[in-house]
Amino acid sequence: MLRKKNTGRLKDTTFPPKPLSQLDAHRIISKHCKTVGPREFREAGCAVCGCLVRLNCLTLLSEYQGNL
Repeated sequence: MLRKKNTGRLKDTTFPPKPLSQLDAHRIISKHCKTVGPREFREAGCAVCGCLVRLNCLTLLSEYQGNL
């Protein structure tokens, strides 16, 4: 048995844990691939300064309400 951190209470925990099922492994790998895929790293130039910025951080000029 292992003690739960900061509580001092015993918790019935098996160690080492059971291996991942294929379904769980597939979910973990798929989620990771989506977060580090090439679409997440596309960049474009800022309309004001021209610096490269990730696309998900940019606003379309047609949607921008302020003054440039």
